[in-house]
Amino acid sequence: IDSFTAGATTGIPSTSGAVASSLVSALQSLSIKSFTPEEAAIRSLAKYYPDWVNKKTCVNDGREPPFIKEIGDGYMFDTAKQCCSIWFSYDEACGQSASALSALKYYPLFDAGECGVAPYNELESKLYVYDSLTECCLKRFPLALDTCCDAEGLGGCVTTGVTKYVPNFIEQKCQAKSEDFIDPSESKYARD
Repeated sequence: IDSFTAGATTGIPSTSGAVASSLVSALQSLSIKSFTPEEAAIRSLAKYYPDWVNKKTCVNDGREPPFIKEIGDGYMFDTAKQCCSIWFSYDEACGQSASALSALKYYPLFDAGECGVAPYNELESKLYVYDSLTECCLKRFPLALDTCCDAEGLGGCVTTGVTKYVPNFIEQKCQAKSEDFIDPSESKYARD
């Protein structure tokens, strides 16, 4: 810092002396802590490559295996999207940040007729994944919404609070339903 600050004031007009002096004082009080390679912003300059072993996604951490460095073409990419489209096209979360991968997602438990919740990166199958319990229940269990939405520990489905009445032809009576849960085939019969 001293060698930098000594040369930093060279060529500054004397009318700027107070400003230069403040700058020098600020620079001298700086301290730079040590950091790990993971913390370095330089990582973003590295090319993306498929990490089948550790992260199971495309990463740009600069730690690609030697064979990938040697081959290069088809294994090293400028963007995560390019890498993911070739090596992990089945995985919608490919190339996403750790926080996105650990976000809670809802998935159908077909045997139980309800939805469960887990961090995205812990799901065995990523075929049916939803952002909300309401969405999961509507898409996967539209005929058992009450059971699905009332699954223990999930907080229930979120609705707009608008109730409509639709005919239940089997029981020959009108059934109150949240507007959010009315099937498109029922919408023409729905009444306030």
